[in-house]
Amino acid sequence: MSMKYQFKNNEDTNKRLLICPECGEQLVGTDIEIFQACPYCDQKLERNCELEDFIIEPLVQRWINKHIMFDKEDNVTQSRAGLL
Repeated sequence: MSMKYQFKNNEDTNKRLLICPECGEQLVGTDIEIFQACPYCDQKLERNCELEDFIIEPLVQRWINKHIMFDKEDNVTQSRAGLL
């Protein structure tokens, strides 16, 4: 059976944090990506879709934001050229 993880939103940084199921420490995606275990208590974290989504979420969000900005800039350029 796959482990179910708990997450918390950090209001200061607007990022999600993973709560270590063993020690309760708050972890960011890079902690898990680098160590593959909790860097505080060495609890091995079972890889599953939920954990992988947590790790790649910042990358996906940056990609989305970049393309949203590109689309906005492209629309402004087209509007100025009278294409929209």
